[in-house]
Amino acid sequence: MLTMAFPAALANDVRAVQAIMPPADYAPAPTEAFGVSVDGEAISIPYRIHHPEPAHAATQALTPRQTAILGCLYTRHHDGYVRQRHIEQVIRTPEPWTHPSWSGSQASTSSRSSSASLTG
Repeated sequence: MLTMAFPAALANDVRAVQAIMPPADYAPAPTEAFGVSVDGEAISIPYRIHHPEPAHAATQALTPRQTAILGCLYTRHHDGYVRQRHIEQVIRTPEPWTHPSWSGSQASTSSRSSSASLTG
């Protein structure tokens, strides 16, 4: 499911990041996601993730792109302190997939009010 939160061209990098992420404490409901567009490609960002943060040693083997992907995923973490730490890193990443735009055709499937912001 997390591969759907990024453009298809990043699928291998997302899988590499998922390989170092500890298992989620809770599985997100498929309806807890919102749609955005990255360079015209529709993606589905989870409203929240419940994965504990990976050990620092595990993150050292990631490429810069994979580190940015990890940061993007953890901006969706259920713990606001974790989100804040990762937002501070991601905000400096110039890749278009780090700050997708709201896609009106991809309506939120969450019953909650959502925005295209990764900070929410």
